Amino acid sequence: MNLEGKVALVTGAARRLGRAVAVALAQRGAALALHYNTSRKDAEQLARQLRRSFGREVFPVQADLADAGAVKRMAASVQKRFGAVHVLVNSAAIYEKQSFSRATVQDWDRHLDLNLRAPFLLSQALAPAMLKAGGGKIINIADWAALRPYTGYIPYCVSKAGLLCLNTALAKELAPKIQVNA
Repeated sequence: MNLEGKVALVTGAARRLGRAVAVALAQRGAALALHYNTSRKDAEQLARQLRRSFGREVFPVQADLADAGAVKRMAASVQKRFGAVHVLVNSAAIYEKQSFSRATVQDWDRHLDLNLRAPFLLSQALAPAMLKAGGGKIINIADWAALRPYTGYIPYCVSKAGLLCLNTALAKELAPKIQVNA
Protein backbone atom coordinates (compact mmCIF):
# COMPACT_ATOMS: atom_id res chain seq x y z
CA MET A 1 0.00 0.00 0.00
CA ASN A 2 1.39 3.38 -1.02
CA LEU A 3 0.96 6.07 1.63
CA GLU A 4 2.63 8.96 -0.24
CA GLY A 5 0.96 12.21 0.79
CA LYS A 6 -0.69 10.59 3.82
CA VAL A 7 -0.06 11.30 7.50
CA ALA A 8 0.05 8.68 10.25
CA LEU A 9 0.05 9.13 14.01
CA VAL A 10 1.46 6.19 15.94
CA THR A 11 1.17 6.16 19.72
CA GLY A 12 3.97 4.48 21.62
CA ALA A 13 6.13 4.90 18.51
CA ALA A 14 9.51 5.16 20.24
CA ARG A 15 9.86 1.48 21.16
CA ARG A 16 8.81 -2.09 20.46
CA LEU A 17 5.72 -2.65 18.30
CA GLY A 18 4.93 1.04 17.85
CA ARG A 19 8.42 1.62 16.50
CA ALA A 20 8.09 -1.26 14.02
CA VAL A 21 4.73 0.09 12.84
CA ALA A 22 6.18 3.59 12.38
CA VAL A 23 9.08 2.24 10.31
CA ALA A 24 6.69 0.23 8.13
CA LEU A 25 4.49 3.28 7.54
CA ALA A 26 7.50 5.42 6.62
CA GLN A 27 8.69 2.74 4.20
CA ARG A 28 5.32 3.01 2.47
CA GLY A 29 5.54 6.78 2.16
CA ALA A 30 3.68 8.23 5.14
CA ALA A 31 4.67 11.38 6.99
CA LEU A 32 4.63 10.60 10.68
CA ALA A 33 3.73 11.94 14.08
CA LEU A 34 5.64 9.77 16.55
CA HIS A 35 4.04 9.82 19.97
CA TYR A 36 6.11 9.12 23.06
CA ASN A 37 5.65 9.74 26.75
CA THR A 38 8.99 9.27 28.51
CA SER A 39 11.09 7.86 25.65
CA ARG A 40 12.13 11.19 24.14
CA LYS A 41 15.65 10.09 23.20
CA ASP A 42 14.35 6.98 21.41
CA ALA A 43 11.65 8.96 19.58
CA GLU A 44 14.09 11.63 18.41
CA GLN A 45 16.57 8.96 17.27
CA LEU A 46 13.81 7.21 15.30
CA ALA A 47 12.72 10.51 13.75
CA ARG A 48 16.27 11.18 12.54
CA GLN A 49 16.54 7.65 11.17
CA LEU A 50 13.26 7.91 9.25
CA ARG A 51 14.09 11.33 7.82
CA ARG A 52 17.51 10.10 6.71
CA SER A 53 16.39 6.70 5.38
CA PHE A 54 13.10 7.64 3.72
CA GLY A 55 13.05 11.45 3.44
CA ARG A 56 9.80 11.65 5.37
CA GLU A 57 8.50 14.50 7.45
CA VAL A 58 8.56 13.19 11.01
CA PHE A 59 7.28 14.99 14.09
CA PRO A 60 8.02 13.50 17.54
CA VAL A 61 5.27 14.55 19.93
CA GLN A 62 5.17 14.00 23.69
CA ALA A 63 2.02 13.30 25.66
CA ASP A 64 1.00 11.37 28.75
CA LEU A 65 -1.92 9.40 27.33
CA ALA A 66 -3.30 8.86 30.84
CA ASP A 67 -4.03 12.62 30.90
CA ALA A 68 -7.15 13.41 28.83
CA GLY A 69 -6.10 17.03 28.36
CA ALA A 70 -2.67 15.98 27.09
CA VAL A 71 -4.29 13.60 24.59
CA LYS A 72 -6.48 16.38 23.21
CA ARG A 73 -3.55 18.82 23.05
CA MET A 74 -1.43 16.26 21.20
CA ALA A 75 -4.19 15.64 18.63
CA ALA A 76 -4.55 19.39 18.09
CA SER A 77 -0.78 19.82 17.77
CA VAL A 78 -0.50 17.05 15.18
CA GLN A 79 -3.43 18.43 13.19
CA LYS A 80 -1.96 21.92 13.31
CA ARG A 81 1.33 20.55 11.97
CA PHE A 82 -0.04 18.23 9.28
CA GLY A 83 -3.74 18.93 8.79
CA ALA A 84 -5.69 15.68 8.59
CA VAL A 85 -4.26 12.47 9.98
CA HIS A 86 -5.12 9.64 7.58
CA VAL A 87 -3.93 6.71 9.71
CA LEU A 88 -4.14 6.49 13.51
CA VAL A 89 -2.39 3.55 15.16
CA ASN A 90 -3.21 3.22 18.86
CA SER A 91 -0.22 1.15 19.94
CA ALA A 92 0.76 2.64 23.30
CA ALA A 93 -0.31 0.56 26.27
CA ILE A 94 0.66 -0.38 29.77
CA TYR A 95 0.82 -3.98 30.91
CA GLU A 96 1.30 -4.28 34.63
CA LYS A 97 0.77 -7.35 36.78
CA GLN A 98 -1.63 -6.71 39.63
CA SER A 99 -3.10 -9.49 41.73
CA PHE A 100 -6.84 -9.36 42.24
CA SER A 101 -6.47 -8.76 45.96
CA ARG A 102 -3.90 -5.96 45.59
CA ALA A 103 -5.16 -4.08 42.52
CA THR A 104 -6.00 -0.50 43.44
CA VAL A 105 -8.32 2.08 41.95
CA GLN A 106 -5.19 3.79 40.63
CA ASP A 107 -4.09 0.58 38.84
CA TRP A 108 -7.53 0.22 37.33
CA ASP A 109 -7.73 3.87 36.22
CA ARG A 110 -4.19 3.90 34.79
CA HIS A 111 -4.91 0.89 32.55
CA LEU A 112 -8.31 2.10 31.43
CA ASP A 113 -7.12 5.67 30.86
CA LEU A 114 -4.15 4.74 28.72
CA ASN A 115 -5.31 1.54 27.02
CA LEU A 116 -8.95 2.49 26.38
CA ARG A 117 -9.80 6.15 26.96
CA ALA A 118 -6.82 7.54 25.00
CA PRO A 119 -7.70 5.58 21.81
CA PHE A 120 -11.30 6.82 22.15
CA LEU A 121 -10.24 10.44 22.61
CA LEU A 122 -7.74 10.31 19.74
CA SER A 123 -10.32 8.73 17.44
CA GLN A 124 -12.86 11.34 18.45
CA ALA A 125 -10.43 14.20 17.87
CA LEU A 126 -9.04 12.96 14.53
CA ALA A 127 -12.09 11.40 12.84
CA PRO A 128 -13.77 14.66 11.73
CA ALA A 129 -10.73 15.70 9.66
CA MET A 130 -10.38 12.13 8.34
CA LEU A 131 -13.98 12.25 7.16
CA LYS A 132 -13.49 15.67 5.60
CA ALA A 133 -10.39 14.35 3.77
CA GLY A 134 -12.43 11.47 2.34
CA GLY A 135 -11.63 8.73 4.83
CA GLY A 136 -8.95 7.10 6.89
CA LYS A 137 -7.92 4.17 9.00
CA ILE A 138 -7.85 3.62 12.75
CA ILE A 139 -5.90 0.62 13.99
CA ASN A 140 -6.14 -0.42 17.63
CA ILE A 141 -3.51 -2.83 18.90
CA ALA A 142 -5.46 -5.45 20.81
CA ASP A 143 -4.45 -8.55 22.76
CA TRP A 144 -5.97 -12.01 22.89
CA ALA A 145 -6.07 -11.49 26.66
CA ALA A 146 -9.23 -9.48 26.00
CA LEU A 147 -10.95 -12.77 25.23
CA ARG A 148 -8.86 -15.12 27.38
CA PRO A 149 -7.77 -13.09 30.42
CA TYR A 150 -4.47 -13.78 32.12
CA THR A 151 -4.38 -14.50 35.83
CA GLY A 152 -2.97 -11.53 37.74
CA TYR A 153 -3.68 -8.91 35.05
CA ILE A 154 -7.34 -7.99 35.54
CA PRO A 155 -7.04 -4.21 34.87
CA TYR A 156 -4.99 -4.85 31.72
CA CYS A 157 -7.28 -7.57 30.38
CA VAL A 158 -10.42 -5.53 31.04
CA SER A 159 -8.91 -2.50 29.30
CA LYS A 160 -8.11 -4.59 26.21
CA ALA A 161 -11.60 -6.14 26.23
CA GLY A 162 -12.99 -2.62 26.32
CA LEU A 163 -10.72 -1.70 23.41
CA LEU A 164 -12.22 -4.52 21.33
CA CYS A 165 -15.71 -3.25 22.10
CA LEU A 166 -14.64 0.31 21.27
CA ASN A 167 -13.12 -0.97 18.03
CA THR A 168 -16.40 -2.54 16.92
CA ALA A 169 -18.44 0.48 17.98
CA LEU A 170 -16.13 2.87 16.10
CA ALA A 171 -16.18 0.65 13.02
CA LYS A 172 -19.97 0.84 12.94
CA GLU A 173 -20.05 4.55 13.76
CA LEU A 174 -17.46 5.66 11.21
CA ALA A 175 -18.10 3.27 8.30
CA PRO A 176 -17.77 3.32 5.40
CA LYS A 177 -15.29 6.19 5.08
CA ILE A 178 -13.11 5.28 8.06
CA GLN A 179 -12.04 1.69 8.48
CA VAL A 180 -11.45 0.66 12.09
CA ASN A 181 -9.58 -2.55 12.85
CA ALA A 182 -7.86 -4.22 15.78
